[in-house]
Amino acid sequence: MTQDKAIELATDRKDLRAARTHLPLAFGFVAITCGYIFVRMLPLAPDYLVLPWGLVVAAKLIVWLAVLTVAERQGDGRQLQAVRQIITVSDAALIAAVAGVAWLFMPYADPALRMLLAFFALGFVINYVVMSPATIDLTGFAVVAILGSFGVWYLASDDPMRLPGGLFALSMGAGLMQTRRALARNVRKAFRDRMAAEAARDELAVALAEVAAARDAKTRFIAAASHDLAQPVQAAGLFFEAALATGDMPARARATDGVREALASASALLGQMLDHLRLEAGGMRGKARPLAAGPLVARIASAHALTAKAAGLRLKVMPTARWIVADPLLCERAVGNLIANAIRHSKGARIVVGVRVHDDRARIWVIDDGRGVAAAEAADIFADYSQGSSDAPGGFGIGLPSAVRAAAAMGGLAGLDARWVHGAAFYIDLPTAPDPELLCEAA
Repeated sequence: MTQDKAIELATDRKDLRAARTHLPLAFGFVAITCGYIFVRMLPLAPDYLVLPWGLVVAAKLIVWLAVLTVAERQGDGRQLQAVRQIITVSDAALIAAVAGVAWLFMPYADPALRMLLAFFALGFVINYVVMSPATIDLTGFAVVAILGSFGVWYLASDDPMRLPGGLFALSMGAGLMQTRRALARNVRKAFRDRMAAEAARDELAVALAEVAAARDAKTRFIAAASHDLAQPVQAAGLFFEAALATGDMPARARATDGVREALASASALLGQMLDHLRLEAGGMRGKARPLAAGPLVARIASAHALTAKAAGLRLKVMPTARWIVADPLLCERAVGNLIANAIRHSKGARIVVGVRVHDDRARIWVIDDGRGVAAAEAADIFADYSQGSSDAPGGFGIGLPSAVRAAAAMGGLAGLDARWVHGAAFYIDLPTAPDPELLCEAA
């Protein structure tokens, strides 16, 4: 919906809600003044002029009564538009009837009654402009039709007050035209300001919800980090106590090895968290250069081979002779995070790591045959601290977000191929580089 349409719909609703307040006053004014005109002109003007005029006014009064009933309910846009069209047509008919007083009844009235009719018409125009400021076209029609008719009639008649009466009507019309433009402009500006305020309020609510979600996610991250870091530190303490308590050298050596492993695990967890925080803050900048993809991928997979074996997974690397443009450290972290994610969450039997090239882009794929990623989780799988519905112990939910940021720091991207149905297929997309040996041969 365009802003003008929204303003028009809001104006319709406002007018109908305001109908209960100002419509009875307008109804009373029109009924009394037009009733008086009808009664006074019935014996003076021909019936074929007075009776149709009275029917038009009566029809408008009936429409107003119907509007009072509709104002009790909230309709949709089409209902409001239909009611508004009916009101517009009936208003136009009433305006034409009031303007017709100048041509139909003024010739049959004496000077005093003419002056009274002219003031009735002026009061009608002023009330209409003030009560319907948003309907600029119709209020303009009312000013031009009514005051223009009375002004022209006075100037063309032989009434003693023709010159002052005509000039007064025309000057009042010119002034009301300026007034109705200012009123309409202010009303529309007020509606635009109100809509902008409501939009800002909605945006603020969304922003506050995002801040609250980020706060809750960081709280969960800190809780998980505290829990996971506590385990290796506690284990290191137990191994250290065991090493101090025993005099058996082989037992002491085993306890010392346990201390080293526990501290190495804690160091790895701290390194993972710090890397994620640096990537999140934009503090890590990649130094991309041409790299042979095959040895790089093989080295990354080799670092995770023991972990995959312990989890009952076969980790297979597809050989490739392709070259890519990447930062070796960031690429190792990004692809390593995808492999670690598959080991932890896939619940499958095999993980395949390989490289596919399309045009000038290379994708390093990490594909498993496990449980896959549910469609409901795919949209948030790369969100910070999100772990989906996985029941795998440990983890902070930062591996995939870190992969995304590391890929972006190298001018690439990370993603999930939603078309893969038998497991999950994650990838790192990077620019390709020409094989240096082929360049040397070409030279």
